[in-house]
Amino acid sequence: MRAPALERAASSARILFSHPPINRKGGNAMTGVHRFRSLMQDLDFNFASLFRTGPGNLGRMPIAAVFLLAVLFCPSPSQSYTLPDTGQSQCYDDYGKVISCPQPGQRFYGQDAQYRGAQPAYRDNGNGTVSDLNTGLMWQQGDSQNDNKAYVWQAAVDYCSALNLAGYGDWRLPSVGELTSLTYIGRVNPAINTDYFPDCRSGNYWSSSTYAYSPNYAWYVNFTSGYVGWDYKTASSLLVRCVRGGP
Repeated sequence: MRAPALERAASSARILFSHPPINRKGGNAMTGVHRFRSLMQDLDFNFASLFRTGPGNLGRMPIAAVFLLAVLFCPSPSQSYTLPDTGQSQCYDDYGKVISCPQPGQRFYGQDAQYRGAQPAYRDNGNGTVSDLNTGLMWQQGDSQNDNKAYVWQAAVDYCSALNLAGYGDWRLPSVGELTSLTYIGRVNPAINTDYFPDCRSGNYWSSSTYAYSPNYAWYVNFTSGYVGWDYKTASSLLVRCVRGGP
């Protein structure tokens, strides 16, 4: 059973301390104190109940208040991600045949296409970069770096670290999770939104993530179909796309 008041308190508290001041039309930016007061009023918070000391009153402290104070003084991330939808819109049977998406209780119900998440959303910045409006990441748009060239893992890391693009010098090789967020598995060859990444290769792109089971390997994302795998860091030459931003 969920406790909506606790969830709301936790969510509001994290928003309170992780977001910049909120400007209201015709007024000054809300400070943390103002937002705190507004939050307390919104939760119908009674400070008097928090500090009661009479017999039998200690246990009357609102649970939401206790939880809220705990959340306020716990570390929280400065930015969160919204994971985009995969882009898969068709349903299939177990032989791979396209079918009408089944209803609850029918065979094959519960496929990816039946659950809609945040739709992929990008902005072409017009300077060789694309911003993902869901994750907040900025991506290298072009693929000229992969023309007649491929990279062992360390060379891919070094390339992104040295990249200066669109006036930014803080580019890096993406993690496997970040790179996977670019896949659009409703299509293949390549499995990406080609409106924004028209030159993406149908091949393997290095991530910065080491394969923990065998650290001489690193993870890659295959943009032919969108699957994830791993390969030798020193013996395999793959493609590269750089990223910047994130928490």
